[in-house]
Amino acid sequence: SVGVPGTPKGLELASKKFGKLPWVRVVEPVSDLCSEGFNVSDALARVLKAQEKSIERRPSLRDLFLVNETGKLLQEGDVFRRPVLAATLKRLAQYGAADFYSGLLSKNILTDIRSKGSILNTDDMGSYEAISEGAIKVPAGVTSSLLTSPRPSGGPALAMAASLLQGLSPLMRTPDLGLQYHLLVEVFKQSLSHRMDTSLAYSDSQLYNITKTMSGEEVRPSVPGTDDAAFRDAGIPDSVAVLDPSGDAVVVFSDMHGLFGSQVYSNATDVIFNAALKEFAVTTAAGSSGTSNEVQYLPGTRAPTTMAPAIVVEDSGDVRQFLTVCGSGNQTLTAAMQILWRTLHTNLTLKEAIDAPRLHHPLVPDVLYAEKEFPGVILQKLHVMGYKLATLKLNTTVTGALRDVLSGKFWVNMDHRIVF
Repeated sequence: SVGVPGTPKGLELASKKFGKLPWVRVVEPVSDLCSEGFNVSDALARVLKAQEKSIERRPSLRDLFLVNETGKLLQEGDVFRRPVLAATLKRLAQYGAADFYSGLLSKNILTDIRSKGSILNTDDMGSYEAISEGAIKVPAGVTSSLLTSPRPSGGPALAMAASLLQGLSPLMRTPDLGLQYHLLVEVFKQSLSHRMDTSLAYSDSQLYNITKTMSGEEVRPSVPGTDDAAFRDAGIPDSVAVLDPSGDAVVVFSDMHGLFGSQVYSNATDVIFNAALKEFAVTTAAGSSGTSNEVQYLPGTRAPTTMAPAIVVEDSGDVRQFLTVCGSGNQTLTAAMQILWRTLHTNLTLKEAIDAPRLHHPLVPDVLYAEKEFPGVILQKLHVMGYKLATLKLNTTVTGALRDVLSGKFWVNMDHRIVF
């Protein structure tokens, strides 16, 4: 299930286009950190404990995450050193990302992962290129716009949701909270169902027609489409955001497509590989399912992911708000949609918007999940409308920053929810 990793070339391209420091100065501090070691965080310790049985079945992962002296998993506070990864990063710093795809690192990687059943070859690795595309930009408020990434990321779903929420904003100001959340859930479903649709332009008449239809329909849930591989909640995308002194914001996402990815490990490089191929729909002899979200399993196709950066800018160009999200699959998208709705179209503060109880509809199955703190009176109204309800058991963590209009300073809030 291993796909060609994109991170080395992607980060190198970003560094060349926007960075000021030489590549070697960007990479070497990370190499030094791996060599000197770092303390295991509470979050990593919880993940290791949750994956203990899986780690024990993989000899290479056992060697990586078990303490040699005790044979037990690394615990919170233990010093975690990765000298082999440090050497890999030093080589990347010296020779550039090309070595990962067509040099000595590539040779070592292919030897390791092919011995574990992978079919990746030198052509797959050598032909990979990082690409730079323009951001999707859609209106997200009276004087602001949302910037996010194009397909195959989750950005198109987020962009469509922002456009729909903007169009539905007058209707969603109703004091009827049941109707408010009904419309919000329908925004979830419309956005997720069109996420991989190449024919959709996110701010054109198509969105106007969808908004008009949603506004005029009876108050009832729509019927979602059929299941397909592009919407499996397998991935756990993670992200980091940086705001520099000049006010420029950067959000970087990474997706292994599962905890520890494919759990295929390269002993020679200390790299754990992704499970990107399981995100693809498998086309049979009878043909594809024909859904707008299907991504066929073809060489050179980039794996779909739900990760989606969210940066809101004012018409002046100033950054107003940005979000990072960590969680499971589509739930990261619906969480981000709710935060954008609450901060851009209601009077809630950033903290109130992030802390408020959330809903989640994954599209398939056709079930509306609610956190246990979600107000029962609203859930009762949604149930009467025809929604099948269940308790949301998985967490999604949102960290957001919002600029104060008067002072120009950013308020930052971290979610109280813990993913693992």
